[in-house]
Amino acid sequence: MSNYLKQTVTISMQRKAIRFCIYICLTLLQLDGVAAETFTGNASVVIQQQLQVSEAEPIAFGRIFTQNNAAGSVILTPEGNLLTDNVDSASDLPIQSGGFNLNGSPNALVSISFEDGLLTGTGAPLRLSSFTHNAGNTPRFDDDGNLNFRVGATLEINDGQIGGAYDGSYTITIDYQ
Repeated sequence: MSNYLKQTVTISMQRKAIRFCIYICLTLLQLDGVAAETFTGNASVVIQQQLQVSEAEPIAFGRIFTQNNAAGSVILTPEGNLLTDNVDSASDLPIQSGGFNLNGSPNALVSISFEDGLLTGTGAPLRLSSFTHNAGNTPRFDDDGNLNFRVGATLEINDGQIGGAYDGSYTITIDYQ
């Protein structure tokens, strides 16, 4: 075979090899699209009404007397009953559990939690803790989006507490469940 013919055959084979490679590459690129799928996902949302909280009545322990100036405690139940330890109470001042009115999404469940508070006055601060409420284990708004409940707590009296008027606050947190 002549050199000219050998070069022509070689060039022809190279062109065929290049065309074959291009064909394979294009085929592979098209196969990539074959494996793709389109799917439509779903989404949803429930928008809760913003909670509205108002204190109807503040907690009031009334007037108390310590026995021998010793430490003690007063437990005020959500029903408004006083249970005392080393403390006596007088009935000349109002005693009441705290009352709260909530508005939110009808029939929605909520959680109710508390942070301890402090009452300050003429002597050392008094700790307010161990809060309870009468909204039940799984508080829920009614059909109109209302939830009303009462709150009780324990007031801890320090040893040698100085007499006088004390007031303060506590934090209540209500969250949708």
